[in-house]
Amino acid sequence: MKPLFFILLAAVAMSSCEEKGPIIDFGAKAFDTSFIAPVEAVAPRMVLIEEFTGVTCPNCPLGQKDLAAFDAANPGRLAIMSLEIIGQTQTKPVDEHGVKTKNDNRTQAGTDLSSGIYGANNSIPVAGIDRVPVAGNMLLGRGSWAAQINSRLATVAPANISLKSSYDAGTNKATLKVHVAYTSPVAVGQKLTVALIESGIVDAQLLPFGDTADVAANYIHNHVLRDILTAPVGSSILGDKTTKVAGQVYERTFVYTLPATVLNPDNCHFVAFVANDAGNDKEVVQAATTHLK
Repeated sequence: MKPLFFILLAAVAMSSCEEKGPIIDFGAKAFDTSFIAPVEAVAPRMVLIEEFTGVTCPNCPLGQKDLAAFDAANPGRLAIMSLEIIGQTQTKPVDEHGVKTKNDNRTQAGTDLSSGIYGANNSIPVAGIDRVPVAGNMLLGRGSWAAQINSRLATVAPANISLKSSYDAGTNKATLKVHVAYTSPVAVGQKLTVALIESGIVDAQLLPFGDTADVAANYIHNHVLRDILTAPVGSSILGDKTTKVAGQVYERTFVYTLPATVLNPDNCHFVAFVANDAGNDKEVVQAATTHLK
């Protein structure tokens, strides 16, 4: 009876775990797997903030100051990404009062995310907060940020996300494991997005009118989007499952070479989030961050 028992046990184990791969995401090789596990305890909501900003936008430092205050008031609860969009007037490089931009923070990935998720946008600073509309608009002005962030922090996420990253300086490669565990059923299509951000970037920035010379050569730019490892609008996950049941786990491991635009890997983080993909429903259901190293 023992051989039959172990054969049956092996069959059950194989049926509960589905491994796929490799997957070629944008700029990264990835491997994924899914299985059923005991339901995890519900983790606190982490709110995704996609801030649209620009170095020649004099009001954008005010938005960044607001976000820094929100982040300090809610440690470990906000995932902030700052995006500068190609073709937007206020993201062009600074060249005023003898001050010039050294690094171009505009990215094609961020531009594609912006157009694919939010559509046309010519006004900054604005931010998407978990991609949940307020009065029909997903992009919100500064005056709406605090209330929407607090509202989202109070909601219960239907999934937990955890990240584990390692970095090899010799090869400039990172290995990132994304773990998504559902704590309640979800019956809509969903996408996973993984992005690389960098903080502590010292460069030019126009300042609010009235400040000295209205331009700073040594402004510190934080949460700057450097790249998106998945498709910019996210890559589909668990598409074969009509309902992601409580206990459903999805894992994807990325092997990724950092882009040349990264100035200091010590200041880099990964941001990962799962969002609904059902017509106009693009709500981010949970997010997570981890240091590159």
